[in-house]
Amino acid sequence: MATMGNALVQEMTAWNPVLRTPAGSPDVRAMLALTFMASTALDRDSDNMPARMYFAGHDRLVYVLGYRDASALELVTDSDRRRVRRAIKTLRDAGAIRLAEHASAGYRTARYELLPRPVDNQPPARTGGPDE
Repeated sequence: MATMGNALVQEMTAWNPVLRTPAGSPDVRAMLALTFMASTALDRDSDNMPARMYFAGHDRLVYVLGYRDASALELVTDSDRRRVRRAIKTLRDAGAIRLAEHASAGYRTARYELLPRPVDNQPPARTGGPDE
């Protein structure tokens, strides 16, 4: 039996130092989204699903990020989805995930591959401003 994301969640926390908002503060929403994505992905390939693949869709992330109660799927708004897309963009820009398959309206959710953080990918260096 394939395990769901146990080791993968721990591995993905290596991305936390580089996940930042445009203002430079830690992007907690992106961190939470990545943790959830890792927890639902498989640690190892199974017969019908490759490892490291998130496929639960953006609407599921709406609930994980706390924008809506999970019992009210029909209440997900465009604004909620935009917030999720911002978290996904942060993850893609950082290199933590890549789009493996586009969504297909009414048929399939987008699939994202969760990528390991390269060893040499360190947080941005401080520039030596006046308060350092």
